[in-house]
Amino acid sequence: EVYNDELYIGGTFQISSGNISNGIVKWNGSGTLQDVGGGITSTFQAQIDDLLVFDNKLFAVGLFDNIGGIPANYIASWDGTNWCGYGTADNPYAYRLASINHELYIATNQEWDNDTVNNIAKSIGTPVADTCGNLSVGINEATTNDMSFIIYPNPVTDQITIEFALTDTKQTVLEIKNVLGQTL
Repeated sequence: EVYNDELYIGGTFQISSGNISNGIVKWNGSGTLQDVGGGITSTFQAQIDDLLVFDNKLFAVGLFDNIGGIPANYIASWDGTNWCGYGTADNPYAYRLASINHELYIATNQEWDNDTVNNIAKSIGTPVADTCGNLSVGINEATTNDMSFIIYPNPVTDQITIEFALTDTKQTVLEIKNVLGQTL
């Protein structure tokens, strides 16, 4: 697929096989292939099955649950700088994209986002991103090196575990915020 005057190529190729990225690369017409935002990863064999330019973004579908370090369940978009993930972990595998009359169609199984779709899902306009590379999730960096923490699972749905250890005894405040910056 051509996006912003560059050729984007998706597939099952991997860095471990000598490629420059996992699943997606781009070429500007001269020189060598380039990585696209960190490529894809998955708990199964990662692959991109289809690419489509829609609403000034490059959409990708296939077998992946992470793209460019961003959670993405079988569908994501690239704006030239950042990846955005869509859908839920319950979504079935999406394998083809099409658009007509500013509507995006996704070839999938018989259900999408818990709706029966009979193998084709339709989104009117641009889907709403669940995660994007440029979103703040409300975690501020520690100003000193006297605290470390682990947060899991990532992404979280209804329960989160936060483990931390302090090197000094002191009062500690923990705030959890949503992507809008609201304290939960």
